[in-house]
Amino acid sequence: MLVHDGYRYVSNRESSKHIFWRCSRYVKYHCRATVVTSKNNNAPSIRISGPEHTHEPEMQKDMQYLNLKEEHEKKLMT
Repeated sequence: MLVHDGYRYVSNRESSKHIFWRCSRYVKYHCRATVVTSKNNNAPSIRISGPEHTHEPEMQKDMQYLNLKEEHEKKLMT
């Protein structure tokens, strides 16, 4: 799994030089956003390709959930 700008990607396929990733919400949200990373350790790169995401970043939602959970736990302790 790859996380970039709050979005999660899963490996879709590989070539000798690159790994092609697609959004982890490909099925649920019909999201066609993709990323390509290089396998070159001397010059790593990441390139956004394809259309924009059709949903909000997953990591943003995860952080909101964790913040709410933390606040709730603090209230329970007082």
